[in-house]
Amino acid sequence: MTFEPLVTSRLRLRSLEQRDAASLSAYRSDPSVARYQSWTVPYAAIAALELIQSTQARDITDLGWTQIGIATLETNELIGDIGFNRVDSSNAEIGFTLASDWQGQGLMREALETLLQYAVQTGVRRVTATTDVRNAASQGLLTRLGFTLEQILKDSWLEDGAYFDEYLYALELVETAARA
Repeated sequence: MTFEPLVTSRLRLRSLEQRDAASLSAYRSDPSVARYQSWTVPYAAIAALELIQSTQARDITDLGWTQIGIATLETNELIGDIGFNRVDSSNAEIGFTLASDWQGQGLMREALETLLQYAVQTGVRRVTATTDVRNAASQGLLTRLGFTLEQILKDSWLEDGAYFDEYLYALELVETAARA
């Protein structure tokens, strides 16, 4: 099954396409974007193409990681992506990236709110996300989305020979849906 696009007032969440490789490589090569991510810069175009090819035919109902593109509604230009890891029928994990030129406009919040609403419809009840303890922007976004800090993962991130802690956030989607 392929991920069917979701549309917001400003965005289109869709499967990654081969034509997205240059954009994906470009924003993932930006040191400010990659700072707290698991890849190194530069993020090669071949790596972008391999990621696209590995996830193109996937949907968030499939177990494992599905990469979802975030594109502008107006031009369909890829400006970010969301990793959605379906752990089992009711649990998932997310990770997210947005090109630096598009940050600070509420776009990632808009994208994640829409994707989480869709996830509830597919049976997901709980979503987790980890973030480097130094990544205040992601922590703020997760908190605004209703995630709560559950745990500090000590020495879970190795970067340049030093270990860093991560925060584990969680959101109970059933509770969120009941409050809406």
